[in-house]
Amino acid sequence: MVWWLVGCLETAETRGRQVEVEADAGLQMCGGTLEHMDRFVEWFAGASGLPLPDEPRISYRWMTPEHYARRNPCAGMPACALGRTVYATEMPHEHELVHAVASDLGLAHPFFVEGLAMAFEGGARDARPTDDEPQAGDGDKAAPMSRVLTALRGRSLWLPGEYYFVAGAFTRYLIDRFGLDLHLEFYRRTWYADSYRTLARAFRAVFGTTLEQTVVEFEAERADCYYSGYRFKTFECEAPELAWDGDRLARSLTLDCEDDTAIGAAGVNVRTLHSFEVAATGRFRVELRDSGAVRATIGSCGGCERASLVRLLAGEVREVELPAGRYFLRAETEAAAPVTFGVVVEKLGE
Repeated sequence: MVWWLVGCLETAETRGRQVEVEADAGLQMCGGTLEHMDRFVEWFAGASGLPLPDEPRISYRWMTPEHYARRNPCAGMPACALGRTVYATEMPHEHELVHAVASDLGLAHPFFVEGLAMAFEGGARDARPTDDEPQAGDGDKAAPMSRVLTALRGRSLWLPGEYYFVAGAFTRYLIDRFGLDLHLEFYRRTWYADSYRTLARAFRAVFGTTLEQTVVEFEAERADCYYSGYRFKTFECEAPELAWDGDRLARSLTLDCEDDTAIGAAGVNVRTLHSFEVAATGRFRVELRDSGAVRATIGSCGGCERASLVRLLAGEVREVELPAGRYFLRAETEAAAPVTFGVVVEKLGE
């Protein structure tokens, strides 16, 4: 780690394989954060067919909220990526890492720029209900996603925040239906200021069908699929596996920012990831045991066909239906000191 002075502000520089972090004084990464970012960039670049250089590809400028408010170049956005440089107060911010890597694909239309980042970003939003998630009384259905064409016909050079989730959902639908390579070919053909007519021509040239018809089919097939279902969960679902007999999983785990498996920032958000398999569909009792400093999310590794999500606070006990398949366990805390907690997943009798 190397210390620098930026104006009157002291910063620390840390270099990884793909990411170089310049952090304001007083900000401390957890032990596994830089490795997580390096792996994330390598994975996304590999999936996108982009070459990796022999030196850090991404510059990550990690700022205190006060410094960010005074000096960021993000035009009022809470974080941004300008080319290969990320400016953020969060650590890490996978959404902006996607933007930074994808900048090599060209200056695409903002709907698809944000859609790509929403589809591939990490699961930081899972811990709380997202804006597109059905609320109590909605009949467990998400709102129809009829705003795709409205967003694409807009003339803003920035995508309004209200369209981020539908952009991610539509992007995932295109990737599932046509494949990532073809989607990225279309992405490269778009431009940030393209009119709707220009986008529609490029869409038909690449995919061999009309944009309007594809949106109709998307709405029919994915109207009830929201963020936790459509986003890719590669890192969560490749996390270290918790072995169990399929009837009862009971583990004591620790969140400690200094561990090389911990991701995030000391005293702000520290998280770890694990995974486990459910061999047979059933009803399960799940419980989070700790002193109140931890929250946990159990999420399905499936897509929109199996979008199970369980959020737990300390002391909570839930009974849930878990379809057979792979799941991830994300635990996080804002505590500065190490925190030990327990997780129980127990199959209920017929």
